[in-house]
Amino acid sequence: MEKAVVGIDFNTVRFEKLATRLMPVLQKSRHLRHLGANALELCYVADGTTDAFIDLRSKLRVTDIAAAYLILLEAGGIMVTPEGTELNAPLDAAQRLSFIATANMPLHETIKANLNER
Repeated sequence: MEKAVVGIDFNTVRFEKLATRLMPVLQKSRHLRHLGANALELCYVADGTTDAFIDLRSKLRVTDIAAAYLILLEAGGIMVTPEGTELNAPLDAAQRLSFIATANMPLHETIKANLNER
């Protein structure tokens, strides 16, 4: 985690609850960022520009990230629910989701463990 560049979307009215849950990851990451486009952030994880991207808000539409999800998977990345299960949502504009996307399994396990620290 100390070398990881992690993107996190904090754009929510429940900022305090979200920040509390993410605090172990925030404190251990080398650098945090968000460009404002979640699909772009996922592509950056896929190409190695960043190490992970986390969105726990349950606000993002499946249709907004479907193509980036495929790009990430094809590049060997991992994208799962915050509980660690396979991301399996219908391709529907009304469907919202939360996820953790990482470039590799060791980082995924580290982030999952840190999120469960609280």
